[in-house]
Amino acid sequence: MRRALTMLAGLVVLAFAGSSLHAQEVPPDRVEAGLKIYKSRDNECDSCHAWTGNGKPADHPYGTKPDETVLEYGGNSLVASTMSREEMIMTISCGRLAGINIMPAYRGDAWSPAYPCWGKTAAEISPNDKPLGPPSRFLSPSEIELVVDYVQPVYQGKEMTWENCRHYFDDFERICEVWRDHGVTR
Repeated sequence: MRRALTMLAGLVVLAFAGSSLHAQEVPPDRVEAGLKIYKSRDNECDSCHAWTGNGKPADHPYGTKPDETVLEYGGNSLVASTMSREEMIMTISCGRLAGINIMPAYRGDAWSPAYPCWGKTAAEISPNDKPLGPPSRFLSPSEIELVVDYVQPVYQGKEMTWENCRHYFDDFERICEVWRDHGVTR
């Protein structure tokens, strides 16, 4: 009986430890650094995922795949995302394969033997599924982690708030007032 209670207590401790690791607080300086990368004109994360993190519809022509499928750009909702930290790092690093919502690989060595994406290199996927061409600027692995350190605590499972809006727009409250009037912020 004592052994069973000890094992049960250990499982409870592990369960709480696991949940606290997932919901671990990100230091404010990392969140701030990730915000700067996210809204930088060099990376333009917000051009597809929006400043609210709600994403944008894929309705802008981008190009055509070899099989004549028209590619459109837009971005999935980061608010609705349930990706783990590792999945988000992989997606930003490797992009999304050519499809309706396309995303470039932000890591320069993505899809190579040095950094295979989802266990594959570019040589192992069909020409029709090649990732989108490179972004205007690659991100380092540490910069990609900073973007995740911003996205997960600010957007994932949350809606934009007045304070987040003000912070995103550097306290330019008029923008937030307009968005609030349109029901975007609470």
